[in-house]
Amino acid sequence: MNFKEMLNVADRIVFEKTGQHLDDLQAAVLLGTLQRETYKEIAKDFNCSESRIREIGAELWQILSEQLGEDVNKTNFRSAMERLQISIVSHFAQDCVQISCVNYCGEARHPPSIPNSHPPNQETANPKQTKTVSPQYFGETVIQASRTNQKD
Repeated sequence: MNFKEMLNVADRIVFEKTGQHLDDLQAAVLLGTLQRETYKEIAKDFNCSESRIREIGAELWQILSEQLGEDVNKTNFRSAMERLQISIVSHFAQDCVQISCVNYCGEARHPPSIPNSHPPNQETANPKQTKTVSPQYFGETVIQASRTNQKD
């Protein structure tokens, strides 16, 4: 996960908690943290006090800690985000295994007493059409559905 992706994920997490996206100063604190800058360096780059940067950092670490269910701080922010990515990928892979393929017919099956409306060996579906929905951050499921040739 690169810096931009980490900031995007952090923004989504903060937005879920507060209803507001990261502001420029919050993003600067996170980016500076990822670049291993001190609070003093971040403050100098952003032309504000070190105490203000520390205050913003503390707010961010608290929100991220609550939302991720682990203690997040300036020294472990990068590794916490990497663990989150691994968790998301792992969850995604598990979902793919559990519901890897769903085959379906274009029409319902007919009971033996009701004749089929299609002559034998006539294709009733678009062969080998595949649809895949990619996962997004948290909560969306991955579904792979494929149609195969159905012969009556």
